[in-house]
Amino acid sequence: MTNDPSLVVVMQYIPHLFQWAHRGYSFCVMCRNYKCEKNDYVVTSHCNANLDHFRWEWVDVGDGAGLMKTKTEDLCLEGMPKKKWNFILRPCDKANGRQHFLGLDESGEKFQLLPKEHQRKTNSMCITMLHHPLAANDDDGEMIIDQVCYKAERTETSYWTADYSPKIKEELKKAKKVCRNKDCDECEGYCEKDSECKGDLVCYERGGKGWRTNLENKYDPNPWAQIPGCSGYGKHGKNYCAKKAYKSPYSDAEIKKILDKS
Repeated sequence: MTNDPSLVVVMQYIPHLFQWAHRGYSFCVMCRNYKCEKNDYVVTSHCNANLDHFRWEWVDVGDGAGLMKTKTEDLCLEGMPKKKWNFILRPCDKANGRQHFLGLDESGEKFQLLPKEHQRKTNSMCITMLHHPLAANDDDGEMIIDQVCYKAERTETSYWTADYSPKIKEELKKAKKVCRNKDCDECEGYCEKDSECKGDLVCYERGGKGWRTNLENKYDPNPWAQIPGCSGYGKHGKNYCAKKAYKSPYSDAEIKKILDKS
């Protein structure tokens, strides 16, 4: 592979017309609770490419297959057939067919990630999620499973992309003093309202309190959202002073409709 395999972030492919757009657009495969531990399962949650728990190494085992190894530990993704092929982290073993996967595309194009040992002549199996890319708790995320590809394709959750981008400089920081009356400068936090930011700066409000609360209050649904004019991710779900505020794409009537249906 031409890119450093230790830098891959496996991102959920999000099409333009996405039925869960109110929950955000950037989702990646990560270790649950930001800890890569033996026998724990992996999930999709909002991406933070500066955290190693989102990064995976593709270990080539031949015949187009590879292991999905965590960057922080010698643990690999392994299918558990007695549990409907949920996936957990186990010590890496190139001889273990349940750790062999097919389909990774390093070009940036979307791909389907397939557990090699669980393929069939018809109705191939794909790695996907149960139903949507975000659980009630952002830290837990949505558990990944395998499912017949055509079913996952119906809900647009069968495709992934590989991101080899390097980590970015972290400029977001907590102010030395609590943000009160115009105390916080650009890229400083944690603010709760515009009046706590200097001059014409405004408080950029990010999610992290559950998608319903984020939607009701018109916060950016991504708790790791990039703050305009600032580099980095800051602290999960915290707000920072910026030149531009987040503007929800939804009207009050649209928000009510989404909440009533969910």
